[in-house]
Amino acid sequence: MSKIAKQKLAMITRQLVVLSAAVALTAFATTVVVSNADHHKDKHDHGDHAHADHKHGDAPGMPSPEEMAKMMEMVVKMGTPGAEHELLKSMSGTWKATCKAYHAPGMEPDVSKGTTRNEMTLGDRFAHQHFKGMMKMPTADGGHEDTDFEGVGVMGYDKIKKQYFTLWMDNFGTTYYTATGQYDAAKKELTMIAVGPDPMKGMQDSESKWVWRFDSKNKYSFEMHMDMGGGNWFKHMEIIYEK
Repeated sequence: MSKIAKQKLAMITRQLVVLSAAVALTAFATTVVVSNADHHKDKHDHGDHAHADHKHGDAPGMPSPEEMAKMMEMVVKMGTPGAEHELLKSMSGTWKATCKAYHAPGMEPDVSKGTTRNEMTLGDRFAHQHFKGMMKMPTADGGHEDTDFEGVGVMGYDKIKKQYFTLWMDNFGTTYYTATGQYDAAKKELTMIAVGPDPMKGMQDSESKWVWRFDSKNKYSFEMHMDMGGGNWFKHMEIIYEK
């Protein structure tokens, strides 16, 4: 997509955000006005004229024009990509992936290859990842065999909650994983705690640690760490992405 097209898409997206917020605020204001009108009508029907001098349209609790303007300003501010989204952009493009699966501490990893394509979407607000490759999976006889692996993920930065997040799904299951965390600029590391089904625990949800390391514009890596208890983490997956 060209730079001009991206700018137009961002402008349209922002306009939609503003329009949605305006509709929501108008609906809220209308609800307050109608509720207030019904309240006064009910009092009038019962002969209560204690507030007969109340001004029409002066609905208690209704946001003032100044308050609505501030709400709109906040909606636009929170909906506009910031400096944190530049980290997501740095992963854009097609990458060659080298996957290393560690099955137990001290063992040499199984190595396989793959490719991934990352694209910014929705006005540069989110990064969409599509991975294809092979993974060595355990077999019933204790060995391992190459298995087709495909997965998709979405990563973003939530300006309201002030944290990065990701959602991941792949062809090894019908469920999904979510993760949230922070970026350490000094270490150039993005660390998230992920939650998802754990086969070692009867498919009950458990936590794992996901770490992205950004070495250069042409190389970054991803690691998955399993919680072994007592503050110990075991790295059971590493993927190195290179252009």
